[in-house]
Amino acid sequence: MFDTWLANIDREIDGNILLSLASGGEFHVIAADQSDCFCGAIVFCSNGFARAMATRGTASSVRFLPRLILENGGPRVIREIIGEVRYYAGRLGAALELVPASWWVMSGLTARQVGEALETRAHRLEDIMNPSTWEVPNVNGAILL
Repeated sequence: MFDTWLANIDREIDGNILLSLASGGEFHVIAADQSDCFCGAIVFCSNGFARAMATRGTASSVRFLPRLILENGGPRVIREIIGEVRYYAGRLGAALELVPASWWVMSGLTARQVGEALETRAHRLEDIMNPSTWEVPNVNGAILL
């Protein structure tokens, strides 16, 4: 969900995923760089940043994501996480103030532009993710292949 919110474009690159399957069906979170969030560096530093953030769809997903979604509540969990993203979107101002002024100059953007793009995208997540497509009438009795 956070990758979709931040418009990350590089999760399908081997070794740059956020989750790793561990023993017993558990997952480990992996710290990974975010050089390709905000639609990638080229888009971020272009005049097309706001448009790209407003129109980009879901982030590419790892192969086990559908199973995780179904096993953890389907549309309910998607909506809960969307709520979390919206919460954090409302607190972006403080984080964006920590970005050195020289970085904003290099990007050609302002903290306000980035904050507005992220807040707008956070409020579009339900439309982007379309949680109703994950509704499965017999989810508790479903056989996952």
